[in-house]
Amino acid sequence: MATQHYALYGNVVMPREYCPSCRQWALVVEGRLACCQMPTDLGSRQTKRMSQAPDIRRQPTEEEKRQILEGQQKHCLYCERTFGSAVIRKGKLTWLRVTWDHLVPFSYGQNNNAINFVAACQICNGIKGSLMFATIEEAQTYIVSLSEVLESTETTPSGDVTE
Repeated sequence: MATQHYALYGNVVMPREYCPSCRQWALVVEGRLACCQMPTDLGSRQTKRMSQAPDIRRQPTEEEKRQILEGQQKHCLYCERTFGSAVIRKGKLTWLRVTWDHLVPFSYGQNNNAINFVAACQICNGIKGSLMFATIEEAQTYIVSLSEVLESTETTPSGDVTE
């Protein structure tokens, strides 16, 4: 039996862990079990749906897109490459374009709130897919480790090669 998981309450993702002292499931708040304040090291990858959210996927609004791109300085959140730049991928020139990624995958939380959207290049978004990570840094490490794009040569839109 799993002793840790992420519980989904509509659009809200909350870590839960079984407390052997209290003999019940408890939410994890700031690294402690809510039932008895016992410290925990939640490292679960399992998810358990507790309630259903609306099942309508949408894109961020134009204003939300502008704010996200501005906040990320027009870079992919995961590989940090500039949108519009080109990379050699599998021997072919590939131009990096913006895709809108649900940080917590839509398939888990049906969360279309602006805070759940990030700008990602098509390569990183494809690698991430419906995976869920505890932190952005964990997602970046995983995606970069699998991405062939970071081992290749980058070129600018004018064709200049950068190292």
